[in-house]
Amino acid sequence: MTKKDQIYSTAEICEMFGISKSTLFRWEREGQLPTIPRDISGQRQYNIDHISAISERQKKQLGKRFEHAIKAGDEDSLQQISEAVAIRKFLEGDITGLYELAELPEVSHDTLRQIMQIGLEQYEPGDSTFCEIIRVIWEHTRNLCHE
Repeated sequence: MTKKDQIYSTAEICEMFGISKSTLFRWEREGQLPTIPRDISGQRQYNIDHISAISERQKKQLGKRFEHAIKAGDEDSLQQISEAVAIRKFLEGDITGLYELAELPEVSHDTLRQIMQIGLEQYEPGDSTFCEIIRVIWEHTRNLCHE
């Protein structure tokens, strides 16, 4: 199964994007997401089109947060926003998001777990993207392992 054909559950989408089910379902009710097919048991089946729509929604929110953080000179918020933008790029299939994560001075443990999970679920160990995921994780955890 290719990444394009990958199906995700509600729980996986919520974890992937760090949103609650109620937020996801509200966006669905408001028509902010493409129609979500359901399986025979009625469970929602999200795909790459839904990931893209959710990512776009969050990009708009991040843009607003970025403007406020710049005005306030809030370096911590800028760091969090940079991390969120990079992970969203990667979730959309843009590997530059991984390169951006590698360049950040710090990355949260949740983000590292998230990219590891994606790597294990969607890539083979010899795949170049999988190798890049491992490199990013290594760069951000090697100092932790020696403390």
